[in-house]
Parts: sequence; structure tokens; C-alpha cells
Amino acid sequence: MFIQRKRTSRNSFTRYSKIHFILIMSFSLIIQSPVYAREARANQQCFIKAYPSAVDQNGEFVQTMSGKTLVWNDGKSKSFTEMLNSPDLKDMQTLAYPAFRSINVPPAYNEDPGRIRNEPLLKLVYGNTRGEVRNNLISINWVSNSNVKGVQFNKQNGAAQALKQVVHALEQLPAPYHKYFTNIGGTFLYRNIAGTHRLSPHSFGIAIDLNVDFGDYWFFTQNNSLASRIPYKNRMPQAIIDIFERHCFIWGGRWYHYDTMHFEYRPELFCGRCVM
Repeated sequence: MFIQRKRTSRNSFTRYSKIHFILIMSFSLIIQSPVYAREARANQQCFIKAYPSAVDQNGEFVQTMSGKTLVWNDGKSKSFTEMLNSPDLKDMQTLAYPAFRSINVPPAYNEDPGRIRNEPLLKLVYGNTRGEVRNNLISINWVSNSNVKGVQFNKQNGAAQALKQVVHALEQLPAPYHKYFTNIGGTFLYRNIAGTHRLSPHSFGIAIDLNVDFGDYWFFTQNNSLASRIPYKNRMPQAIIDIFERHCFIWGGRWYHYDTMHFEYRPELFCGRCVM
């Protein structure tokens, strides 16, 4: 009996080793395949179109204010947390953003497309310091039936213009939708994301929070639940989300770590699926 168990274990290990080897070789072939190479080039071209100031006249990535050159691919294998804390440019597109997907489909575990942000890039494009960002802010008239007269948004890279188009589209929605955006949580606020050393996208004037009374946030839901996974909750309607996504804004409700009142201008995650 002992010998038979030993043989079975060895056979299982051998089968596992073969499967593991096949998976590694298959992944290696995928990376080297022409299809993968084309997709990688397409993603890079999409990125450059979204951030034209990130490259020089020769198509090379430029230096930031700190003197370091923007890196497309640093060649490092990273965990999700490592990508959050020290991403290269490519990492920003690692998780595909599901634009226009039904809000009835909740995000998968750790599906947080758009939460990976390359801070040197954002500083280069939108402002390297609090003062530089402030100088790039312009006031945009908010919806006409709101107590909010104007919101501050970054004029660089088409961000403010995109928000103007969003405002116009929101005003066309039927009256029952207006409660979600007549009062808003805010736009520009120079600060770190809670519990991190990473700057919030609000620090660059490229994010807006809608009415906090209808917003849901993963942290508060998690604290009130005994479930191992974070229960998903959302009250924002599809029509509002579609408008923002049509103009290159990602929605925080697409994240496993959701923030449903949050919208953020991120054109590199749409690749031709939004109006630029």
C-alpha cells in the first residue's frame, strides 16, 4: 500500500510538472506571437494619442521635471499592489476598462481598471506641483439647475473640454436623473489617497465626485459585512455613466474597490471608444 501511494504521488507530480511546463511555454509563445506584438504596439499608440505631450518629435518618451525619462515597460513582474505603487506606463493599461458594460455586471475580485496611475506622467501633463496644477485650472459652468455655479477642472490634455461636453449631455437627461448631479462632492483637492503616499487624481483636477448622497464606497460596505469578498453596491444609473464614458471618463463603480460617485478623465483606457 505504501509503495502504491508513493507511485501515485510521483505520477501526480510528473503530470503537474508537465502541465506547468506546457503553460509556461504557451505563455512564452503568446508573448512572442505576432498577435501579441500587434496588440502591444496598438496599446502604446493609443497611449501616445491620449498623452501626446509624453513623447517628443521623434516619438521618444520625454523626461519629466525630475529629470527621469518616462518608461513604457520597466521589464519587472509586479503584483497588483506593486503596480499601484510603482507602475510603468504600460501598467496603466494592464486592466482593460469595460466601457459601456451593464452596471448589473459587478467587477471581479481586484478588477480595478484605472486605479493604476503613473504619477510622473500625470505631473508632466497636468502640473508638477500644487501651484502648477492650480494655474492649469479653469472654471466650468455646472448644470443650470444646480446651486453649484462652477467647478474647477484642468484645461490641459482636453480634460476640461471633455467635462464641458459631459455637462451639456447631463442637462439633456430627464428630471428624475438630476438629483444625482445637481449637488456634487467636488473636483480639485490636492491630497494623497487615504492610507497611501500616492496623489489622488483630484490633485490634478481631472476627477469629479457627484452627489455624495447617492455614492457608495467599498470601505464602508466592507466594514459592515462579514463576507470574505466586498459586497457590491451602486445607486448611480446607467445613463449617467454612459455619458461620462462617452467622453473618456472612467467610473469608480467599475472597480472591485468601488467608489460610485467618482469619475476620472483617463483617455488612454478607451482606445477610440470615446470622443477626444
